[in-house]
Amino acid sequence: MIRPNESMAGRYGVEHRLQLLLEAARDAIGADTAAVLLMDREAGNLQTVASCGAYRTGRQRFRVPVGVGFAGGIAAAARP
Repeated sequence: MIRPNESMAGRYGVEHRLQLLLEAARDAIGADTAAVLLMDREAGNLQTVASCGAYRTGRQRFRVPVGVGFAGGIAAAARP
């Protein structure tokens, strides 16, 4: 697993750091894919800010309506 202070300290931008952390988290739990979604309250959906894994092609970005699907349902419930 990547130690954040070794490979990320000052050498990379925020987007690259987030990608490294996401990949490390995915590997740590043995998942095929992983994504970080942030809420866009004005649009009423979740937007991908980082993704990695088996089904990823390039810089894949997608939107998930709040209340739809697994991630959208969690966002609609507004609970951790």
